[in-house]
Amino acid sequence: MNPSAGYRIRIKANPGEIMIPGLRALLFLSLLLLLFTEHAQAWYRFHLPGLLLLAAALTLGKLVYQYKFPLPLVAVAAGLLLFFATGNWIMPILIILIFLLLRYSYRQPCIDINDQGIQIRKSFSNQLYDWGELSNVVIKDQLITIDFKNNRLLQLETDSYTCDTSAFNAFCRTKISHI
Repeated sequence: MNPSAGYRIRIKANPGEIMIPGLRALLFLSLLLLLFTEHAQAWYRFHLPGLLLLAAALTLGKLVYQYKFPLPLVAVAAGLLLFFATGNWIMPILIILIFLLLRYSYRQPCIDINDQGIQIRKSFSNQLYDWGELSNVVIKDQLITIDFKNNRLLQLETDSYTCDTSAFNAFCRTKISHI
C-alpha cells in the first residue's frame, strides 16, 4: 500500500469474544424475565426452563468451544424455553432479534495508519491516536506494537499481513520523529 495513503492492518480476532458475552447477557436477561413473571404455574413450567437457562448461561463457553454448539441454536433454544415458561412470544422474539443484531453487527477489527495518526476500529468503538501521543510503532513477526509516551503499551496480533514491514516501520518512525 502507498504510505501516503496509509496502511490498513487487520487484527486477528475471534467473533466469539463479542458473541459469547452478548449471548450470556441475553440468557441472564431471559432468566430475569422468568423471575419477574407470574409463576403460579406448575414447577416444571417455570423452574425447569429457568434452571436450563442458568446452566446455559454459566457454561456457554464450554458449550460453544468444547461441545461445538452453534450460538444461533443456543439463542433459539433460549427463546423457546422462555416461550414455554411464559406463554408469551414477544420476549423470545426480542431475544432472538437482539442476538441476530449482535451477530451481524460484528466486523473484524483493524488498524488504520495514515498521516493523521493511528485509528483502531472495532465493531462498537473507534479510537484515534495522534502521532504526538506515540513514542514508537513497529510490526515484527505479525505483531504490531504501539508504544505511547505515557508508558502504555498496546500489542495486537495481526492477520497474515503482506506489506513490507521495513517500509511500514520507516513510515511510522518518520511520522513520530516529525512531531
